[in-house]
Amino acid sequence: MDALNIVPVASLCYDSDATKVFFTQELTTGTEWKFGSTSPIKITTDSTIELNHLVIRYLSPFYQAIDASTSFGSYYRIDAEKDYEIDYGTYIVVGKTWVILNHDDAPMVFIISKEYKITQTYKLVEGKEYYLGRNKDLLIIILDDPSISGRHLYFRPESKKVTIKDMKSRNGTYLKFSTINLNWGTRFIIRIGVETFLKIELKDPKDSAKKLEPSEWKDDLGGLLRVRNKLPQI
Repeated sequence: MDALNIVPVASLCYDSDATKVFFTQELTTGTEWKFGSTSPIKITTDSTIELNHLVIRYLSPFYQAIDASTSFGSYYRIDAEKDYEIDYGTYIVVGKTWVILNHDDAPMVFIISKEYKITQTYKLVEGKEYYLGRNKDLLIIILDDPSISGRHLYFRPESKKVTIKDMKSRNGTYLKFSTINLNWGTRFIIRIGVETFLKIELKDPKDSAKKLEPSEWKDDLGGLLRVRNKLPQI
């Protein structure tokens, strides 16, 4: 069957336990979900969720996620062991810690704690490979965040871009986004605000007979981020 003619089925559950909401819904072209404290899909358990925080649309043959927030943002979990090329200034979340790479005269990395304080700053070298984690043999060590893995994140700064890779970390790596396209046939995790996770599976209707239980998502989430204040501006 032509993939363009298939009406996807989407399964959704959210919150840190992946049990707050669960439903299965067929989506047709132009259908959209709106998430927020006053949106059709209402989230009132997280004070950092804005009135209209996130929109997910089915455009055929893909979905589009749009961050509509003005403060706390939306983040998507990247695939492990896959290279991503990102712009300087992109917010990266590892465990309960933020990592921001900037480039003025030279590339720099700022480590921001769950209390939203810059705790470490490193001047980097273009083209050099770096690893971040809890292992003491790494250049960038973060010991005060147990949700970070021993070797959590790889990155290589260049003159205009940074290549990053999640090293099969326990709790994953998240990138802040404005708009991203998502293919059906996959499951993905989006974090909105600071303590709400959307876990969505987009699948072919012929595979929709098996109901996906919320408990099946818990291993994907691992240890969860529970932070409550606004990111600092640097």
